Amino acid sequence: MKHFSTLLLFFFPAVLIALTVFLSLQNYTPGTFLSGWDTLHPEFDLKTAFARVLNGVWRADQGLGAVAGHSHMAELPRIIFLWIESLLFPLAFLRYSYFFLMLIAGILGMFFLTKKIIGRKNGSSIAFLSGLTYLANLGTVQIFIVPFEMFAVQYAALPWILITATRFLSQGKLKDLFFFFLIIIAASPMAYAATLWYAFFICFTLFILIFAGKNQVKRALLLIGTTILLNLYWILPNVYFTVTHARQVQQSKVNQLFSPEAFAKNQEFGTITNVPILKSFLFDWQLVNPKTHQFEEVMARWESHLAHPAIQAFGYLVFVLALFGIIQSFRRRNRIGIAMLPLFVIPFFFLLNGTFPINRLFDAIGTVSPILKEALRFPFTKFSILFMVAISFYVGQGLAFIFNRFKSLSKGIVISYTIASLIYFLPAFQGNLIHPAMRVTIPNEYFAMFDWFRKQNPDGRVALLPIYTFWGWTYYSWGLPASGYAGRQLQAGYQGAGFLQFGIPQPIMDRDYNRWSTYNELYQREMSYAIYSQNPTIIADLLAKYHIQWILLDRSVISPGNEDSSLLLWRIPALLEQTGQVTLVKIFGNDLSIYKVTENNSIQSTTILPDVAPDERFTGQVEEPPIATFSGRQYKSINTPTSDHMSISDLSHDQAYVVTIKSRNVQGFPLQLCISNDLTGHCDLFTHLSKDGQLHTEKFLLPPISDYGTGYTLNFNNFAISGQTSINDVASVTISRAQLPESSAQPVNPSTVVLDQAFDPGWIAWDGKQILPHVLVNNWANGWLMKSDHPPAGGPTNKIWIFFLPQLLEFIGFALLPLPFLTIILYDKRVWRK
Repeated sequence: MKHFSTLLLFFFPAVLIALTVFLSLQNYTPGTFLSGWDTLHPEFDLKTAFARVLNGVWRADQGLGAVAGHSHMAELPRIIFLWIESLLFPLAFLRYSYFFLMLIAGILGMFFLTKKIIGRKNGSSIAFLSGLTYLANLGTVQIFIVPFEMFAVQYAALPWILITATRFLSQGKLKDLFFFFLIIIAASPMAYAATLWYAFFICFTLFILIFAGKNQVKRALLLIGTTILLNLYWILPNVYFTVTHARQVQQSKVNQLFSPEAFAKNQEFGTITNVPILKSFLFDWQLVNPKTHQFEEVMARWESHLAHPAIQAFGYLVFVLALFGIIQSFRRRNRIGIAMLPLFVIPFFFLLNGTFPINRLFDAIGTVSPILKEALRFPFTKFSILFMVAISFYVGQGLAFIFNRFKSLSKGIVISYTIASLIYFLPAFQGNLIHPAMRVTIPNEYFAMFDWFRKQNPDGRVALLPIYTFWGWTYYSWGLPASGYAGRQLQAGYQGAGFLQFGIPQPIMDRDYNRWSTYNELYQREMSYAIYSQNPTIIADLLAKYHIQWILLDRSVISPGNEDSSLLLWRIPALLEQTGQVTLVKIFGNDLSIYKVTENNSIQSTTILPDVAPDERFTGQVEEPPIATFSGRQYKSINTPTSDHMSISDLSHDQAYVVTIKSRNVQGFPLQLCISNDLTGHCDLFTHLSKDGQLHTEKFLLPPISDYGTGYTLNFNNFAISGQTSINDVASVTISRAQLPESSAQPVNPSTVVLDQAFDPGWIAWDGKQILPHVLVNNWANGWLMKSDHPPAGGPTNKIWIFFLPQLLEFIGFALLPLPFLTIILYDKRVWRK
């Protein structure tokens, strides 16, 4: 009998492992990379990735440089783990393996967390069902279908954090404290987007304090304090970024356009019908089918699966069972069950952000603190895993009561619940846990290019072309769909925030970095104008201004839904040649061309677009009278967007124009405006009109371009989502000519020391005696003025030390890392008993 009990102890974990291994195989396509959407690929160059996180407060690799907006340094434990894995597995399998291991670890963690509480009697079978619940739910699907590492890490680590924490609080054993420290360190990659970690920490702190009660306050404070200490190396830099740069990010063009829509999508699903089954905005999100270049629903397969009433009913049954488990936890005064309540209540509150009166509270938060609202634009991603852990745990509590009350039915319940869970999760076992579009064959030419760049100057900045949009999202089309694993079809082609930055050691001018730095955003706007104006002189000036050393032209980039001509790929090579500063030096395959830029010091500063604010409003003068006027109209959209356009076909592109729009946002989203070029089909200007209920007059500049074309089209999109109405009044639209001042060069004082990184007050220069005065150079870079008695910059006796002072914050955090482990040496049960 003893041997049978031991067998049962291993049987259920083995079944869970077997299920997740089978699930992993079904969602793995040999010979492909797991890549797309928000992609992290440090394995492409582990040495460079390691160096970047060790000096991670200033990200010199992000275009012109930027303070770390994401907590990149929190990736350090994962990079070390990937390095170990790289000794065992091929490159293409590393990211797959990491997500599969996180999946398995999370399920096992939930099993042992539940078993610890249930005890011996029926413990293994109930813990098995609790672990199965953690696996077979829609939250798990939405974590892995377009995978992002930080969510998978939290999914894996959270149950183990709770296990080791409660063991230490209950028994005070050093080994539990030691394992708690190790798991907290291993879990730090969940802080890549710090708000995910902060949401966890708030709920975890409440959990610890409630569980500890009055008897183990000191132990609870030890766990909370050491959790902070073990993460200070990224917390301190993140606090610096939040205080000094968060508002700048919130005001970036991409976030101003995207964040309101993103939050509205969350509110659309933040209802009492969606939250219990963890149905989120991804059910109304789209991706591109690389074969057809058309947008398709991300969750299409799951939507059709849930259309069956019995399937959806099981999801609600699980939630009801969890509510029953909460009641039983309080009735039985279950210590951990009561402590688990914050992990249920707080996420439940935030996930219901579209339900009255919670939606009104979120609106108030946006009014009082736009930065906080920006941080909470995706409440589902911040709180869903906490909610999943709580639900899975309470399902175990509810089942424990049922098993004790109806002992004869326990085996039947285990079998029935298991079958129902597997049916509920069936699409995942058919290869739809990870979306097929995320399994891509990255051409070998890219890795050959990465190797080539590693042999070049690591500081040489790389410009990426085409530069057809400001959105930090790139689409590639690499050949036809290839045959996939087990007869499935792999959709070739990458779509997402980019992967080049992980293989190219040099700084790259990627659009995804625009939101972290106004200077990166300025470069994108200026270079896009230079390319689409087809003006080689301006292109050359910008290459010199921003000290670009290389240009990467990728002909496999596509723009879904737009004409191929909008990328200007047919014209760019000739434009680069006409600059007289650019030479083609390397070609990889049919699509990748590398150009070298000849150093040109003749241009120190260039003003390309005068009198244009960062949001593209024009503040200069216009000529009177207007050359075109349109009568007003009202746009009303219910549930879905509606569009309209106004064509001005006779406007010559070699003139500068100002579009003046008088409008009022009555309800819902403001109007989106795209002014497209009739020759290329490119959207030369994309923005949205004001949103505050008042009548506004706004002016937008169309600068002159040298494409010998005529005609622009004003495209209005009255955006709306399900359950909402958008009403916008346009009083008038007028087109006028504008006179632009000549571009001016600002020569740099020869006694100025220049650092080719985006200007930031955190940079300091010291000449051995004093801190030098800090100035803005070329409208983007750092400079320091030398004293009159100091040798000229670059002189033989001149030594200047330049340092990014906030980097000390990360170093301080690293220095404090050993302190929690010292507590183990100094630990005394008599002191820490309470």
